[in-house]
Amino acid sequence: MAKVIQVSIDTRRDIDLEIQKVCEEFTADSVRSVAEPINSFLLKLSTKRSSDANASNDRLLIPSQQVAQVINQFKEAISERLPYVQSKLREYINDTKMEEILLQPIDASG
Repeated sequence: MAKVIQVSIDTRRDIDLEIQKVCEEFTADSVRSVAEPINSFLLKLSTKRSSDANASNDRLLIPSQQVAQVINQFKEAISERLPYVQSKLREYINDTKMEEILLQPIDASG
């Protein structure tokens, strides 16, 4: 009888770990898709910095208009992507409490 209980506990733990892994992947994917404009911008900056051999110091001058454009793209990504993620959660999960739990780490309002 002890073996059955142990298997049940191990199985439950394995299921909990798999659920946790999927939730973390969901959160990471959602954040990655929203942060894509910023990530692209940072990649371009790091490429420019490494290719600019003539720079006498580590400062890289970035036009404020370019920074503002990236910020606007990021805000657009938030306003488009998060409602999409929320609607897909409602479609597949149909559980308000679970939606709140999954969206809490990626909530843009704070």
